[in-house]
Amino acid sequence: MLNRFTCFVSIVFAVLMVEIPPRLINTNQALPVDKGLFSASVNAAEVMAATPDNLEATAWVLTESDSIKPVNGTIAKIRFQGGRVSGSTGCNNFNGSYTVTGNRLTIAEAIATTRKACPGELATQEQTLLQLLPQLSQFRVNDQGYLEMSDGDKTATLVFIPEAQVTPLHNSQWRLVKMAGNVPLTESHTTPMVQFMGNRIAGTGGCNRFTGRFTVEGDRLQVDERLASTMMACPDPQMQQEQAFTQALAAATIFTIQGNQLTINYTQAGKTQQLQFEADRETNQRTDKVMDPVPSAPTRALW
Repeated sequence: MLNRFTCFVSIVFAVLMVEIPPRLINTNQALPVDKGLFSASVNAAEVMAATPDNLEATAWVLTESDSIKPVNGTIAKIRFQGGRVSGSTGCNNFNGSYTVTGNRLTIAEAIATTRKACPGELATQEQTLLQLLPQLSQFRVNDQGYLEMSDGDKTATLVFIPEAQVTPLHNSQWRLVKMAGNVPLTESHTTPMVQFMGNRIAGTGGCNRFTGRFTVEGDRLQVDERLASTMMACPDPQMQQEQAFTQALAAATIFTIQGNQLTINYTQAGKTQQLQFEADRETNQRTDKVMDPVPSAPTRALW
C-alpha cells in the first residue's frame, strides 16, 4: 500500500513540474482601455503607420499638448516636405532640415528664424517650440488623423491637427458675458469660461471644471453631451447657473465669431437661445490653473 501511495505522489509531482507553454497574445486585438467616461479601445490597426508620406501629407497646426499650451488665438504650424521643415511659431517663421527612418524623426538643431520681436507669452511659446523640435525623435498619425511627436522618453509631446481642420474656434478661449440674455453671476466665483483645443472642449461653469469633446463642420458646432466635471459643492445660484451653462453647450447648434465676440446658438425647450462670449485675454495668462482640460479632482458625469 505504501509503495502504491508513493508512486501516486511521484506521478502527481511530475505532472505539476511540467512547464506549461505561455499563452500567445494577439497584439492586434483590441484591448479595452479604461478612460472613465470616455471608455474606448486601442487597436493597432487604427493607428496610421508612421511614414514620410503621412508626415508630409499636410501642414500641421499645434494644438492641445502637454508641453505647450498655445497662446489664445495664435496659430503655430509646421510643414515637412522633402527633407525641409518649415513653419511658424505663432510669431516668427522658421525653417530647417529633417530626416525620417521608419517612425524615427530627426530634426536638425540648426533652425533659422525671422527676427520679429514677440510679446511676452508669445515669445515663451516660440522659445519652447524651437527648443523642443530637435528633441522630438518619434512621430505617429493617430486614429483621429492628428500628428503626435514625442521625445524618446515621451516626457515631451506635441500634438498637431491637419491645417484643413482648423477653424476660428481652435486654440481659443472665451469668457461668458450673457446666457439667454442674462449676465452671469460671478460673486466670489470664477466667471464661466470655455476653451477649444484640438477636438476637446474644456472650461469652468463658474464653480466646477469640465471637459469633453466637440466637432465643427462649417458653422455647425456639436458638443458631446457626455461632459465630465469636478465635484465641488457650490452655493445654489452658482450651481443652477453652472448646470444651465453646460446643458446649453451640449445643446449647441451653430456658432459665429465677429472680432472678439463668440456667439453660440443652442436649443432649449424648442426655442433658440444664445451664449455670448468675449475673447479672454487676462485668464489666458493662467490657463493651466483655470482651464486644466483634465480635472485633477474626482469627476462625475454632468447628466
